[in-house]
Amino acid sequence: MKKKNKLILGGISILLASLVLTGCTKSFCTVNDQAHIMYMFDYGVTQYIDKSDKVASDIQLFEDNDNIYVRYTALSDMPENSGIGLANAQAASLGAPTPSVNYWASVDNYVLSLALAKTSFSKATITYNELIQTLDDYGYLKFVGTEENDVIFGNLDNVLEQASHGLSIDDCPTKDYVAKYKDALNSIVSSYRACFTIDDGEYGYYGYESGNGFRPQPSTVKLEPKTWRGAWKQGFFQGLLVFPIGWLTETFIKLFGGNNPEALAQGGPQILGLLFVTFIIRGLMLLITFRSTAANSKMQMLQPEITKIQNKYPNSNTNKNEQQRMMMEMQALYRKNKINPLSTLITLVVQFPIFICVWGALQSSASLSTGSFLGLNLSSSISSTIFKGSNWANGSAVTALMLFLLMAGAQVTSMLLPRIFQKKNNAKVAKLGKNPAQKEQQDRTKMFTYIMMGMIIIMGFTLVSAMGVYWFVGALFSIIQTCITQAISNKKKQKKI
Repeated sequence: MKKKNKLILGGISILLASLVLTGCTKSFCTVNDQAHIMYMFDYGVTQYIDKSDKVASDIQLFEDNDNIYVRYTALSDMPENSGIGLANAQAASLGAPTPSVNYWASVDNYVLSLALAKTSFSKATITYNELIQTLDDYGYLKFVGTEENDVIFGNLDNVLEQASHGLSIDDCPTKDYVAKYKDALNSIVSSYRACFTIDDGEYGYYGYESGNGFRPQPSTVKLEPKTWRGAWKQGFFQGLLVFPIGWLTETFIKLFGGNNPEALAQGGPQILGLLFVTFIIRGLMLLITFRSTAANSKMQMLQPEITKIQNKYPNSNTNKNEQQRMMMEMQALYRKNKINPLSTLITLVVQFPIFICVWGALQSSASLSTGSFLGLNLSSSISSTIFKGSNWANGSAVTALMLFLLMAGAQVTSMLLPRIFQKKNNAKVAKLGKNPAQKEQQDRTKMFTYIMMGMIIIMGFTLVSAMGVYWFVGALFSIIQTCITQAISNKKKQKKI
């Protein structure tokens, strides 16, 4: 390839990469989505108790209602991955003061009043289950207001201020503590991106890993449906590719039973949805890159003839005359068979943005973050699942390891198979002499292949498990495609003979 063409191609690749990376990695989580998720990690110190479970030390919540009682969690017992727990840990490391339990109880009480104002329930008659449902639906108002286009924490300062009424200065937080508290919540919610859904519903798996009180374990949260128009506002590739891929994923999952919470919890609809999405994407890629794929197939068929030409000029690496004659014969061969060697690069140019957009769509899928397949949550990365000790006990780490080995094995096979067939075809070509240029090119190609394999395996280990499934099925698709191409090539050769 000429230096000018290399520079042009390199510039286009860098521009394309920057556009794709900035456009496909944006989160679909709205302000309300983030607030719902935050509330599951920061529902406060108040534990709401049904009257059937109360103990003597529990306090009646409402004066005229003996259905619900409360008890308070000590600050030292707050989970480390809660907003209060993280903020208190940061404050303690700096020797800074922290708010009292009384203050956080006042915050919880004010949030409950905001939530009840959105319902028709009466304090005098509300039941325990109705109160918990009310907080699940409207507890997020702790962080955002009710106005359209609000921002995260748009209501938090007001909540914190209202909760401080009637309390001493020592009970209340300082401005520095409030800043740490917000940073802690942002750090929690920023790691969750699976907010893409086409329907209202409960999704995900959020909350304390070892909670207590009325929420003993992580649970689902309400997410808002996303629109194609909103995706275009986020970026070109978000609208062009990420949204359609996400829509396909969610649609197929629901088609295969994703509307059934029990089925979704078992992971069957998610796996079937991923299979169909993978086949559709790979099929479309095959159509888009058909001409370049056909050219690549022709190149493989002509490889023995290319090798013969290269063998005729063993000194082309150092002799410019030989190099020029060899290039002329190669170009004549390409013209005769109507092949443009640069067309094979189209496949790589197309594959890159599609890969990034698939990754963006799968990590954003709300349904993939709900439930698990053989214990493995498909929105969790393979590496984080394997490296967490408790996952070996529940079996999810074993599933993640098996998925990684299958994905890695299939990827290695799909990338090495064309080289194996090419080597087999070239073995029948008589060696007229050693060609250092040919060997150098083969070494570069081999090194590039190994580097790509290593990158894919490393990325597959660190990206969400759903991408591991996509890569595994995609690799099987490539293996079948390569075998079919080779079979067609062999038949054509036999006809010529």
